[in-house]
Amino acid sequence: MQPIRVVVAEHHPSIRAALCRFLSNDPGIQVLSQTSDAAGALQAVQTHNPDLLIVDLEMPGCEGVALIQRLHENHASLSGLPSVRILAVSLENCQSFVTEVLHQGADAYMLKDEADELIAEAVRRTAAGERGWIRRSWTVLDSSPTNHPALLQP
Repeated sequence: MQPIRVVVAEHHPSIRAALCRFLSNDPGIQVLSQTSDAAGALQAVQTHNPDLLIVDLEMPGCEGVALIQRLHENHASLSGLPSVRILAVSLENCQSFVTEVLHQGADAYMLKDEADELIAEAVRRTAAGERGWIRRSWTVLDSSPTNHPALLQP
C-alpha cells in the first residue's frame, strides 16, 4: 500500500516542525513538503501533487480560507492545479466557522490542540474521502457531490 502523500502549510515554525516530525514517524504517511505561507502551499501542490494538504487557517499574507477557495475554484475550472484533499487546522472552536470552512472547500477541519494520535487518524480518514469536523468524537458529513454538507451531531 502506498503511503498518503502530504504537504503541510503551517505558519508557526515550531508547530510545523512538530507536525511534520510526528507525521513522518507514521509509515503510512509521507510528508512531501512543508511551507509557512499560501504561495508556498500552492507551489508545493503543483510540484508534488499530494493526496492531502494540511492548511493552517491563520497563515500571514493569505488567509487559509482564501487558499482553500483558490484550490477548490482552480480545480473546478480545470486550470491545471491537481485535485487535493484539504485538512484545515485552526484554534477556532465555533461550529458556524467550521461549517463555513467546509462549505468553502475544505474536506475536513481539526483543532490544532487535538491529541497527537488524532492527527494521523485525521490524515488517513480525510485522504480516504471522509468529510467533517475531526475531533475526539468524529463527526461525518454528507459527502454527496450535489449537497453542501451540514454538520451532524455525534
